Amino acid sequence: MGLFNKKKKIDVWDDAYKAKPHFYKQSDGSVFGAMSLTEGVKTMFLKQPQIHFEVEGQRISQWRIALISTTNDSMIGQLDYGTCLKKLQPYILAEDSNFILVRGLTLDELKSL
Repeated sequence: MGLFNKKKKIDVWDDAYKAKPHFYKQSDGSVFGAMSLTEGVKTMFLKQPQIHFEVEGQRISQWRIALISTTNDSMIGQLDYGTCLKKLQPYILAEDSNFILVRGLTLDELKSL
């Protein structure tokens, strides 16, 4: 068996960006969490971020996903986290008990969300 006959298993998760939460205080003092989905970037999202993060001892119940365009260098908009995950179903490459993996979306696909 030669060197070139060996097949390496490619893990679809390997080169994915793990969405990082950012927290923002609203005018009423409540805090919401947000993660970004950037055009062309394969991204891992927590299925239930509300059970993983606390700010000032309180669990964050409001979550959003910001849709970011690299083509236009701007934010297209934002969606409620749960609503966005439902709309992303056709673009999911893989999932496990905690995460979903979304393929990189085009600008038009982001706009359609």
